[in-house]
Amino acid sequence: MIKHGELENMFSKNEMKPNTKKTFQTSYNRIVNSNLLEQSITETDNLKLIEIIKQIADKAESRNTLITLVVKLKRQADKPILELEHFRVQNNTNRMKETQERKTDTKLDNVDLKILLANEENLYNSKLYVRYIVNYLMNHYGVRNQDVNLLIIKDKKNIKPNENYLLVYKTKIDYIRDNYKTRDVYGKKIITIKDKKFINAVNGLEKAENEPLLVTQRGQERLSGESQGRVIQDLTYNQLGEGRVFKILIDEYKYDEKKFDELMNSRGTNKQEIMKYYTIENLVG
Repeated sequence: MIKHGELENMFSKNEMKPNTKKTFQTSYNRIVNSNLLEQSITETDNLKLIEIIKQIADKAESRNTLITLVVKLKRQADKPILELEHFRVQNNTNRMKETQERKTDTKLDNVDLKILLANEENLYNSKLYVRYIVNYLMNHYGVRNQDVNLLIIKDKKNIKPNENYLLVYKTKIDYIRDNYKTRDVYGKKIITIKDKKFINAVNGLEKAENEPLLVTQRGQERLSGESQGRVIQDLTYNQLGEGRVFKILIDEYKYDEKKFDELMNSRGTNKQEIMKYYTIENLVG
């Protein structure tokens, strides 16, 4: 771990309440303990710091304190902060959007996991296999949009870095993710799926080797990052979207420590983020 006195120096030169100090200490530890720094925060390039903040914090509200800390440290050392200020302005816009979404989020009313699973079953029975696969992966593993924008293969020799796959065997499928939001923090993830219906659905697509699961309406081009959010949201039950689906999962399993940890691991996030953004009640523990 990188050890230096930049935070202590900031505390000594600024009068702060104990709670403020505690908040900054927690934020400082999150950045340093990410193991993404090669030197002190003060000496790290601003664009590098922005990328680190994006990787360790999913939501704008969580990023806010991290940005504030970094700006204070940089100012104290008389370092330029232009890129950080631009990032803060952008992040504040995202914070307001997130707040509005929380206030107006009525789509979750009367929707629980049983409804999501019943919809999943209906999609399978109707042979709507693309929709089924997307909903299955979200309902069971709490993954994000990017995680289901994947390629289908049967030969593991075709696996390339920084890509997501369904690797199809006769009796199982390996769900491989090497390109997802927090990959730099949590690493490559492989989940083995043995559900017969899921295997049947993937095979029922009759996709060619390396063909994408999700394509544009105008042809076989793979969905781009710009369009995948809107398209995938339309594929979910009642257009809930991946974030609301994950909220439903957490509400269902917030007191089931084993299942909660499985979701936390499969999504690639931490308990603090989940407690703050994906459940109304505080979680136990």
